[in-house]
Amino acid sequence: MAEPAEAAELYALPLDEFTAARNALAGRLRKAGDRAGSDAVKALPKPSVSAWALNQVAHRQPRLVERLISAADELRRAQQRLLAGAGQQAFREASETERAAVGELVAAAGQALEEGGHKPAKAMLDRIEATARAAAADPEAGALLRAGRLVRDIDPAGFGGLEGVFGSPAAPIPFPIRRPQPMYEPPATAGEQLAAARDDVERLRRQLRDLKAKGGELESAAARKRDAAAKARAAAIKARREADHAERTARTAQLAADDAAEEVDRVRSQIERTEDELEKASAALRRLRD
Repeated sequence: MAEPAEAAELYALPLDEFTAARNALAGRLRKAGDRAGSDAVKALPKPSVSAWALNQVAHRQPRLVERLISAADELRRAQQRLLAGAGQQAFREASETERAAVGELVAAAGQALEEGGHKPAKAMLDRIEATARAAAADPEAGALLRAGRLVRDIDPAGFGGLEGVFGSPAAPIPFPIRRPQPMYEPPATAGEQLAAARDDVERLRRQLRDLKAKGGELESAAARKRDAAAKARAAAIKARREADHAERTARTAQLAADDAAEEVDRVRSQIERTEDELEKASAALRRLRD
C-alpha cells in the first residue's frame, strides 16, 4: 500500500497533534481520490512518547543519530577483534565513544520531552537509551531512527551477541579469552589437547547454565514490568476519562453560573423598573387625594 510523502511530516509534529493531523491528511487524500494513500496514512500508528522523543532528535539534530550509529558499528567491530584475540584497549575506547554518543542523544531527547510538555523521568530516559542502542544495532531499526519514523520502544538485542557475555560495554571481561599461542611454543600433546577441550566444554556448560538462569530471571522481570505497564496504562486511561468528565462538569457548571448571573441582571432591571412605576403611581395617588 503506497504511502504519500506527506506522511513523514507527521512524525515531526508535537505528539498531541499527531492523530488529528494524520486523520486530516487521510481525509484530504480520500477526497482527492487517493484511496490507497488515505488507507496507508490512516493505518499509521501514533508513536510512543519515547519513540516520539527520538524522532524529534532525528528531525532536529540528525548528526547525533549518525554519530550513535557510527559508534555502534565501530563497537561491534571492536568486539569481533576482541574475540579474535586482540587486546581490550580498542574495545574499551569504542565502548566509551558509543556511551558518549548515547548520552548526547538521550540528553537531546530529554530536552525534546521537556519542550513538548512531557516529563523526562528516569524510566522514560532509560527506555529511550535502550531503544536508541537497539536501533543502532539493527539496520532496519536504524533506518527508521535516521528517518525519524520510530513508533514504539525496541528491546535491546545486545551488541553483536556479546552483551550477555561481557555485561555492559565497558564492563571487565568476566573470563579469559583464549588467544593464539606464540609460534615458538611447542605444540600441545594429544592428552593436553583433550584436557583443554574438556575444560572448554565444562566452562561453556557452566556459562550456558548461568546465562539460562539469568535469561529466566530477566524474562520474569520483563513479565512483571509488562503487567505493571498494562496497569499503568489502564490507570492513565481511567484518569483521562475522569479528567474529561470533570472538565465537562466544570464547563456545564460554568454555563449554569453564567445563566444565573444573567437572570440576576434581568431581575434587577425589572426591580428598578417596578420601583420607578411604583413611585410614579404613588405620586399620582397623592395628587388625586389632594
